[in-house]
Amino acid sequence: MLLLGLLCWLANTASSAGMYAFARARGPAFFTTGLGRKLLPAAALAALRDAYARHGVAGIFFSRFLPGVRAGVTPFAGVVGLPPGRTLVPAALASAIWYAALVSVASALGLEWSAVRRLLEHADAALGARRCGCADRLCPLARAQDAPPFGLRACVAPYTVSRGVAEMGSSLADWLDRVTREGELCERLPDQSVRCWACAHRCLIAPGQRGICKVRFNDGGSLRVPFGYVAGLAIDPIEKKPFFHVLPGARALSFGMLGCDFHCAFCQNWLSSQVLRDPAQAQASRKSRPRT
Repeated sequence: MLLLGLLCWLANTASSAGMYAFARARGPAFFTTGLGRKLLPAAALAALRDAYARHGVAGIFFSRFLPGVRAGVTPFAGVVGLPPGRTLVPAALASAIWYAALVSVASALGLEWSAVRRLLEHADAALGARRCGCADRLCPLARAQDAPPFGLRACVAPYTVSRGVAEMGSSLADWLDRVTREGELCERLPDQSVRCWACAHRCLIAPGQRGICKVRFNDGGSLRVPFGYVAGLAIDPIEKKPFFHVLPGARALSFGMLGCDFHCAFCQNWLSSQVLRDPAQAQASRKSRPRT
C-alpha cells in the first residue's frame, strides 16, 4: 500500500513538473497570439501574474487539495513565470499529504471492510425501501421488479432475508409461480408431461399440475422451478447442523426457499416448508421482520 502511494505521488509530481515546464516555455508566446488573447486577455493575464506573485506558494499548496482546480494551477504558474522552487516544492509537498491521506483511508477501509460492507448494505436497504414502496424501513429489495404479496421480495442480494408470510392463498401461489425459471433436472415426455429428478419422489407431473413439493410445476411441458427470492437466511453455529465434529466453533450459512418434498409432523421449519401444502399453515403464519 505504501509503495502504491509512493508511485502515485511520483507520477503526479512528474506530470505536474512536465506541465509547468511546457507552459513556462511555450505559454507566454501563445498568449500573445490572437487566439491566446481571446482566451486570456492582457488585463486578465496581468491580474493573474500579480495574484501568483502575491499568493503563489500558498495558492499552489492549497489548490492541490481541490480536484478540478489542482491540474491547472502549476501550468499557469509557468505561464506567468513563477520560479520553479516556488511552484514545484509546494505542489510536491501538498501532493505527498494528499496521497498519504488517500492511502491511509484506503488501508483503514480495507482492514474494516466487513463493517464498511454492512454500512453500505444498510444504506442500500434504506434507499431500497423508498424505491420498492415497502413499509419496512430496512427492506433491501429495491431490485424487485414485481413486488410480491405478504412481505416476500424477489431479490438475489446475499443479505436479503424473508419478511414473513401473512397468509396462504391463491395470490401467494400465483406470485411463487412468477418467481421461477425453467428447470434442468427433469425428463420431458411426448405427452408434455415431465418427470422431475430433483428428489427421490421422481414426480410424474402432467401439464398444469404440481409435484409433491408444490413449488415445482408443469407449464405447458416445461418444468418451472423456484428462482430469485429468499425465504430464510441466517448464520448459525455449525453445532446446530446435523454434523458431528465438523469445524467445531465455526459458523454456517442457512439458506432456504419455500416448499418441501416431505410433510413431517415435527418439522421446525413448518411455516416455510408447508406453505402451499398444509391449509393449517395459513392460520399460524404472520408478518415478521428481523431484529435490528
